[in-house]
Amino acid sequence: MRGKQSGPDASEIIWASIPDVNLRNGLNGRMLGQEYDGLESAELAWIMGRRFITKAIPAGSADLAAGGSGAPVSNEGMQLMNASAHGLGVGYGPDRMQRLAYQGYVEAYFRAVFGSRVVKLSSLQMCDAVNTYLVADLKKYHGLIGSSTVLNAVDVPFVSKRTFGVGAAPVPLPADKQVQYKTRVFDAADKTYSAAADVPGPATRGGAGRSGLNSGIFVMDKGPFLRGKIVDDSVVDMPDPYQARSPAHPVERNLGDNLAFEALYAHMRANSFFDWQPDGMVLSKLESPAGDTYGSMELDARQAQLFNIAIQGPAIAKTWTGDYKMQTMPMDKVFIAIVADVVTEVGAPTAGANFPALWDAFKDFQTDPTVDMAAAKAAATIGGTQNDPGASAGYFTALKELFTTYSIAQNAGTKELRDQAELVVTAARNTIDSFFQTGGDATWLADWEVVAGRLRRGELGETYSGMTNFRLKRVTSSYLTQYSHFRQGDANSRCGLKIGTKDGANLPAGGGVVAGEYIIGAWCIGTVLDNSASRSTIGSTVRVAPASMAININVNIEWWSGDKLYKNYMDVDGQVLRRDMSVEEKHKPARQDGVDVSDADTHEKKSWF
Repeated sequence: MRGKQSGPDASEIIWASIPDVNLRNGLNGRMLGQEYDGLESAELAWIMGRRFITKAIPAGSADLAAGGSGAPVSNEGMQLMNASAHGLGVGYGPDRMQRLAYQGYVEAYFRAVFGSRVVKLSSLQMCDAVNTYLVADLKKYHGLIGSSTVLNAVDVPFVSKRTFGVGAAPVPLPADKQVQYKTRVFDAADKTYSAAADVPGPATRGGAGRSGLNSGIFVMDKGPFLRGKIVDDSVVDMPDPYQARSPAHPVERNLGDNLAFEALYAHMRANSFFDWQPDGMVLSKLESPAGDTYGSMELDARQAQLFNIAIQGPAIAKTWTGDYKMQTMPMDKVFIAIVADVVTEVGAPTAGANFPALWDAFKDFQTDPTVDMAAAKAAATIGGTQNDPGASAGYFTALKELFTTYSIAQNAGTKELRDQAELVVTAARNTIDSFFQTGGDATWLADWEVVAGRLRRGELGETYSGMTNFRLKRVTSSYLTQYSHFRQGDANSRCGLKIGTKDGANLPAGGGVVAGEYIIGAWCIGTVLDNSASRSTIGSTVRVAPASMAININVNIEWWSGDKLYKNYMDVDGQVLRRDMSVEEKHKPARQDGVDVSDADTHEKKSWF
């Protein structure tokens, strides 16, 4: 199709209709075409895996009351799916034909299908029908989690200890036994903290020492990673909720956060975000007969294209080649990250009416199956959240206009229509950018840290939060560590991702609308073994620029949550220096003492029982 001289081909028309899709495939300069066109040696190959289609649940049905979404199944993106070369594949077993795609195609496809999707975090229940089906731990702990959302999860280890631990009683724990934050008492008048001793986590869910910490996904981090509210991930002992007074077993301290992330990823999996997954690095492609292009094309047409893929072990990779900021060293890791915008309205704290009663009912349910758990969960429903945006509505409206009008601006038949569409696109982009302004002085950053700290401790809540504008990003571990720290006014900080408030307005102590571009998770493709595995040539000249060299990686694909990326690569206090960068003498003492670390990034006490 690309051989025709009159006008663009079909693939160019499709991709040109999607905002921010590079027809030249970003770093590697290959024109987008069919899904397999870029599958060559040293490129990352993606595979179509198991597909999830969420069954529509009619409004008013019993399943809906149990946590179903009631939303119809979306056919968005099916045009691209049906137009692909191999459709959904044929055959069964390990010898069946598999759908493979190269990195550039998947980046464009992901943007086209999921770019304008909205995930409503503030109303996404952790234990809805789909999530408990896909995640065994959510089903196991549903009696403790109830109707909590991913932003207001229950601190499972603490609650389980108080409900099922030896000597547990429905009375508050003494102050010295409660879980405590390293924080100070907040003065709302001047937005400062006193130098008082550490205080217990606030009782945000119905009562005294039984509430546990504020847990769940944290949407106001200064760094580029979407992380949890509980920083401490040390191992603690927790009784099994299905074996009352049983010997404790070890779990991570931030289990509530981890379950919130599992619920988010299960929701995304059920909505086809993970249908395409990295398969491995292409080692070679069968070319036969040798040197006969048309003969190879005929062979491909008869028996499909045959690729040699490294799914584990060493392989040459050039997917991350070309960007000087992503230079690697041996033992670094390389990732394909999912990035999304998270726009949140911060306000009054979210509270549940009767969570302690839910946990007591769950405890009784273990010995008396007649206990009405459905009624107990309904009574403990978290309130205060809304399903539709309020003050942040302008962002979501602008994003929708961007996606619906961009196609007209690119493919309009007349100049007048194209100019009108481009005006709408420009206005939409300006509106979106207005939500990511960081002000012009240090006061803006100080106010952001105050509100972020209050939100993390549960003194404030998320009245609405939506995640949208999804896309893929290639990153390396060295890039994440060197560029993750937020520096106000530096476009390269936060790995090039933005945070801000509407028009850069300062946040009052009671909250407001905040926005941030976050890495919500990433596929770790492998570990770097050699950072100069091959060098490109131009005629007889060999290129020696580090960014032009391919790397040798040990392929071992696994999924990393945003919280795990934060704990491994976040430069919290800005002490990691970029290449050719030094610290000014006047800043060295503060960096060494860590005094410039915000309250929202501090750890909790280790002793908590």
